[in-house]
Amino acid sequence: MIEVRYGGEAGPDLEEVAHRLRLSQDEVVRLHQAAEYTVLATGFAPGFVYLGPLPHELKLPRREDPRISVPAAPTPFVIGQRVRFRATGR
Repeated sequence: MIEVRYGGEAGPDLEEVAHRLRLSQDEVVRLHQAAEYTVLATGFAPGFVYLGPLPHELKLPRREDPRISVPAAPTPFVIGQRVRFRATGR
């Protein structure tokens, strides 16, 4: 089980994601929690994994303005998958 925090500093994109999907924030969280994810690949650093599949209702295109830094331990969505970061990226 992976701990996921939604909204606030730990999940700054929840409001934007909900708005873009035309869902409530609670519905985004519900859909995200209801899915069962599989590790599809490991990434470039320990603890960095690609999980999937992301529920169809939560799929969005890439951000137009990618982040240059992410808070510690976020769980971002990546085009049909989600990614689990372990440490702060700069």
